[in-house]
Amino acid sequence: MTPKRIEQGLDLLTRIAEENPGGNSRHTGWSAKLAAGIWVKNELIAVGWNQAKSHPLQNKFPKQAGYVHLHAEIHAITCALKRFSEDELRAAKTTLMVVRTKRKDHRRNSSWVRGIAKPCNGCAAAIAHYRIKNVVWSEDFHDHNHMPWTCVKCELTL
Repeated sequence: MTPKRIEQGLDLLTRIAEENPGGNSRHTGWSAKLAAGIWVKNELIAVGWNQAKSHPLQNKFPKQAGYVHLHAEIHAITCALKRFSEDELRAAKTTLMVVRTKRKDHRRNSSWVRGIAKPCNGCAAAIAHYRIKNVVWSEDFHDHNHMPWTCVKCELTL
């Protein structure tokens, strides 16, 4: 994907994360909202967001034992598996993007900005299991010395 397409994808996911009711700190205590998308070539095939509920796939790839919240990456993978078989998803040229939005001043009425959204170890294991080829995550908004996102090519498979 080109840098322009990556930025367009992250912009879309930022809007989805901001509108996500599941990450509303008033109801869940979360101070951030996350959204993830999976692209095959240049087509968005699945979107997911963090949620207070869980899913059996999250239990298979937990952040820590007993962790019950559904991560955006795992939700996106479960949505992709509704369109593709596991073998098809593993064989496809996939890119997963994940964005974290947070309140700029940590106050409820301040604007949303991007934060670092590097996948946790559990999500990284799921990404490797499904052989997702590239992963892009947002970086903190205030770090002007670096790109506003990081892209890595995944070579680890389980």
